[in-house]
Amino acid sequence: MSKKSATKSFNSILWLIIFFVGVSSCNTYKQSFKKQKLSISPKYERTHQESKFTTYDASNITIGNLEWKGRYWDKIFEYGKDPLFRHSYPWDQEGYPEENVRLTDSCIEIWARTDGTKGVLFSNFKIKYGIVRALVKLPDVDGAFSAFWLFRGMPELDIFEHCGQWKNQVAVTHHWGYAYEKGMKKSTSENTRFNELFKPTEEYYIYEVEVTPYEVIYRINGVVTRVMKEGIPSHEQHIILNVTTGYYCDDIPLKEDAVMKVKWIEVLEIP
Repeated sequence: MSKKSATKSFNSILWLIIFFVGVSSCNTYKQSFKKQKLSISPKYERTHQESKFTTYDASNITIGNLEWKGRYWDKIFEYGKDPLFRHSYPWDQEGYPEENVRLTDSCIEIWARTDGTKGVLFSNFKIKYGIVRALVKLPDVDGAFSAFWLFRGMPELDIFEHCGQWKNQVAVTHHWGYAYEKGMKKSTSENTRFNELFKPTEEYYIYEVEVTPYEVIYRINGVVTRVMKEGIPSHEQHIILNVTTGYYCDDIPLKEDAVMKVKWIEVLEIP
């Protein structure tokens, strides 16, 4: 065997090992979540001091589609001056009326409606490293596509994705690569996280992502659902919670309005 052929064979074997290790890791977290006795109470112990988290809820968040200067990603957010969140995407403002994000005495409501309008809560501020978590109850309306994610160009961190017709499960997906437009996007496999005791449309759960320079850790009520050491973001990202419809949920039209209820969003920034 020539030196070139041997090198090629070695590289092929190495990639197979990496692939199977990755699949095995995904299955480990998938099986682990399936076996967990998830507590109804979303409280759990953390090594981080709770006082360091900034909490956003219906009592203190401000919402407004501030005017972005230059490209939409490049606006420098000013705390205390600019609204904390907006009710539409900077790149897509059609079909996201202000009334589809409601602040009540108990929670933040994000609505998708039978008239085709959608709801999104999009942070005007950004976070690079740290923890982002939210206490959320998901809609149970068939065709309602709910998501909680971090994004500002690739990678995309999908803390959860859920279709209203799903029972006892969400998807936890990590996307990375160069760009959607060029088809140069990679995604994780084995994304479903199922547990018979998990009732995301009936109970509130804490959905969380921890981003460090070395890994990204996803959790539900403190249970690790995925760890990524590839495709780690090195830039600041926006926090997004949204409810819509579409192909991901089989293009099922809504028969009634669907609402995601968010008790709070907490952010811990790590320098």
